[in-house]
Amino acid sequence: MSCKLADTLYDVSALDWEIRDFHGVYTPQGSKYNSFLILDEKITIIDSVKEQYGKEAISKIKEITKGKEVDYLVSLHTEPDHAGSIMEYFKEFKNMKLVCLEKNYEFIKNFLPDLDESKVLVLKSGESLSIGEKTLNFKSLPMTHWPDTTSVYVPEKGWLFTSDFFGSLISLSKPFYDQIGIDIYPFIRDYFAFLMRPFESLTKKALEYYKSLNPTMIFPAHGPFYRRPEDIKYIFDATEKLIEDPTENKVVIVYTTMWHTTERMAKLISEGAGCSDCEVKVYDLREDPVSVIMGEIMTCKAFAIGSPTVYNGVFPNILPLLRLMRLLRLKGKKAVIFGSYGWSGGAVKEIEEAIKPLGVEVIEKIETRFALKQEEVKRCFEAGKMLAEL
Repeated sequence: MSCKLADTLYDVSALDWEIRDFHGVYTPQGSKYNSFLILDEKITIIDSVKEQYGKEAISKIKEITKGKEVDYLVSLHTEPDHAGSIMEYFKEFKNMKLVCLEKNYEFIKNFLPDLDESKVLVLKSGESLSIGEKTLNFKSLPMTHWPDTTSVYVPEKGWLFTSDFFGSLISLSKPFYDQIGIDIYPFIRDYFAFLMRPFESLTKKALEYYKSLNPTMIFPAHGPFYRRPEDIKYIFDATEKLIEDPTENKVVIVYTTMWHTTERMAKLISEGAGCSDCEVKVYDLREDPVSVIMGEIMTCKAFAIGSPTVYNGVFPNILPLLRLMRLLRLKGKKAVIFGSYGWSGGAVKEIEEAIKPLGVEVIEKIETRFALKQEEVKRCFEAGKMLAEL
């Protein structure tokens, strides 16, 4: 069933309860592919949905339009979770035109090579499209996820459609933030860390633009919508913090292990850190999702990272994290590196070589051979205290 969001505006999104990994982002509560229907002289859809949900979304649209033709399908972003059903929509709505900006069309031509170009209306950033009583103002906001990311603002209503910006990967049966009754900040944080944190200047400009519009409602492409002034302020403030300085009074300890020596080191560091009033989080790379760990490292004041040595380097399951940490803008953070080895060392050195170019200051390195000695037990505990006291 569809949901009426406001006068002439409907939610025709798709809920995906099953998905548990989206581009490497852990989605323990699924995801939602947001799509919107605006009734006016020109009936307009904003974004389609993931391909397997296309027929379901079309059924919702037809229930509302009651046989009337759909005039426009606006594409804000070409990724398949938002554009995957475009051809299905064309089969159903014969006279419909696809509306997008130039960069979107560059992508769409390659994504949908069979698309009839006569069915596409290509606009420039800053141009508007009248659909009757309402106007759609288009603006290109590149790298607020992808180069083609577009926003649409409806000035007559104050409706702001932001594509992936302000998004969160969570499946919710209630559409608005004020209806859900749970803290979704970790979902906002992890999504931002994985997809937008690298693009500081561009995300900052986008946020400034969105604030200047003073919208009455905000509609991202994933997650809940925002309609109360205090909720709009919440998503603005949360995003600004993630862009500017997301640091919290928190120490994060991340490790992988083979025969539990490195695990024991991690626990000793956490015990030392726990002597202070700061929050301490411990993550095991054998079990915990990398996207969650990235969000935690992005927002911590200091961290420790450890691995046993395998063939002169780190244990392989730590490599994706070391690579993805490049996205997080960690300059100025302090870290402890730890690990264990048997034949010869190498893991601690490889971790240091990975994180020092990111601007991380390594304040302690602890490496043990086979089993922890009493002096190393003390060093691990003291390293944790040192991290917490920073």
